[in-house]
Amino acid sequence: MTGFLAGALVLIAVGVVVGAVVFRWQRAIAALRMLRKVGWAYVIAIVLLAVIYLWRDGGF
Repeated sequence: MTGFLAGALVLIAVGVVVGAVVFRWQRAIAALRMLRKVGWAYVIAIVLLAVIYLWRDGGF
């Protein structure tokens, strides 16, 4: 089930990128901008969690 969901997400992402880059669809470009913001939020959350775990375990 997880593999199916991962494959579906990859296909959706490829479709959005192709729509934005090749066909210049405005909806796909907007979706790509939103996905970029979500990606940055994900990276920031991971870094913050790493800092919290280091602080909690006495790593600093």
